[in-house]
Amino acid sequence: MFMVILFIDKISQCEIAESKELDAPELFSEISCSEIGMFIIKVIKSIKKSCILPTYIMVDINFIVIEVMGRMDKTKILVVDDAFFMRKYLGNTLNSLGYSNVEFAENGYEAVEKAKEMQPHVVTLDVSMPGMDGIEAIEKILKVSTGSKIIMVSAVTSERVIHQAMKNGAVDYIPKPFSRKDVEKSLKKYVNTAV
Repeated sequence: MFMVILFIDKISQCEIAESKELDAPELFSEISCSEIGMFIIKVIKSIKKSCILPTYIMVDINFIVIEVMGRMDKTKILVVDDAFFMRKYLGNTLNSLGYSNVEFAENGYEAVEKAKEMQPHVVTLDVSMPGMDGIEAIEKILKVSTGSKIIMVSAVTSERVIHQAMKNGAVDYIPKPFSRKDVEKSLKKYVNTAV
């Protein structure tokens, strides 16, 4: 068990006063401190509404890990790429990060239809695809799924293309070849605001 002792003072300031690792679960190594921190802050904000005097709160990290993983399971991600091996590779990367609710599309037209149907929190989108390319697909996806965060994942790295993607509504751009860390870093920035 990993216990975090939190202190909330009278003027709505909170600090981690003490933390002790007693028997941290293996799963904890897969969860980032920022994700746990965001969840703790969310819990504290709801508790502080009823707090008048300084209060000590003990939070069981096992509970937090379950909640964080539950949120990751609920995060709907649509992977769009015309290359099967890239869809498979990105899908496996997302699964390894704890995201299990992942669907796939192989071109812009299919992506728009899938986005309309599943309302994904996040869409990873290639640029170069036959029929409707990624740049054109961005606006069409956002019309049918307004809450989606679109992250471009492409080997096309020209400043003009990146600028156009952002102008059309993409929130991030991951160049290929990418690492697990690249994907994790981008998702951390946008999953909390998307879910």
